[in-house]
Amino acid sequence: MNYICGIGVALWALAGWVAARERIWPISWRYRPFAWSHCFSCHLSALGIYGVGLLSFEILRLWERRLLPGWPARAVDFVVSGLPFLAAAPLLYLVRR
Repeated sequence: MNYICGIGVALWALAGWVAARERIWPISWRYRPFAWSHCFSCHLSALGIYGVGLLSFEILRLWERRLLPGWPARAVDFVVSGLPFLAAAPLLYLVRR
């Protein structure tokens, strides 16, 4: 049950990410840790599905805008989008103990 619920949470989190991506930054930045922590608390595979979905969405977004000016700012935005996943390594280490 936890796995199935986690997959649902990951899909809802991805949909929320797409909806909140282009909004003003306080909304987007408040949403990121909320979605990440809920996926992590449901199941680790849900976090993985959320991460792979987020990575593919951001790569597609970066690729579609590759010819527009302002490439360095978009590359920084791409890297910043993945920063919440850096917290996964210490949490995984603590869970394994």
